[in-house]
Amino acid sequence: MKQQVGVYAILNKVTGRRYVGSSIDLARRKRTHFRKLRAGTSTSVKLQRSWDKHGVACFEFEVLEAMDPSTTETALRGAEQAWIDRFN
Repeated sequence: MKQQVGVYAILNKVTGRRYVGSSIDLARRKRTHFRKLRAGTSTSVKLQRSWDKHGVACFEFEVLEAMDPSTTETALRGAEQAWIDRFN
């Protein structure tokens, strides 16, 4: 199975707030985020607090923009920033 490259969001369905990130392997990044959130060890303090308050059922992983596997790190980060700017 090919790795999917792109920009993602973790959506809190209660508050409508999103944590936006990017990855060269979206499936692995999703697993890592949710494992750390369940363990209470996420590096995003705001996301962890929201998770602790609302629970797993209130969160959804969304692929915002799938990108070509040959996409450069710079282009990936630029797309991530564009999505952050769009939501903020």
